[in-house]
Amino acid sequence: MAVPPVGCEPPTPVSIDRELVFAAGLQPEDYGVLIRLVMRDEATDLRTFAAELRQTGWKISPDRLTGIVRRLEAAGYATYGAQYNPATGRPVWTLEGSLTPLAPPRAPHKSRSAASPGWAYAVRDTATGRIKIGSSRAPLKRLAALRTGAASPVDFVWLAEGGAALEIFLHEEFAAQRVQGEWFDFGRADATKAIQEASSRFGGER
Repeated sequence: MAVPPVGCEPPTPVSIDRELVFAAGLQPEDYGVLIRLVMRDEATDLRTFAAELRQTGWKISPDRLTGIVRRLEAAGYATYGAQYNPATGRPVWTLEGSLTPLAPPRAPHKSRSAASPGWAYAVRDTATGRIKIGSSRAPLKRLAALRTGAASPVDFVWLAEGGAALEIFLHEEFAAQRVQGEWFDFGRADATKAIQEASSRFGGER
């Protein structure tokens, strides 16, 4: 039996299921990125992760990594989304990966461009607990406008790319919870979790 050299830690085994090996739409380089992503101790953002890969000799740009992440998302092995951070007043992007499916396979996102469809968002009225699901190309400005006209404080509970198409999809998903217009009542359910899970089933603009 081979003995590792003194001072070296034994390698960490990584198991890959047959389902992942033959996942539709994935390219050879996607597997290397996924394994590196899974081996991280915590979630990251795309630019930080790209910089980490380059520091270890990978020749990869954020744009190229974005394409890889989109394929992994479409296959169900990665998630890349934003949550509003009230401390900074800006959305925080989080990239995570898994060697087992995080979500059912879906159509890949269109690449980001100047023609981006914008953002879908959910805000909570702190007085009633009701949730407004809307869309905007400038969600932070939209939040400021909502606060100006609101009788009680409102704040983001969820934010993601997708614009009006994703907004309409979510309105259809939660038709039973609709109170009026864009306002929904989730009762005691975790609205943020429910909206995030529903958005993972969104297949793109229809």
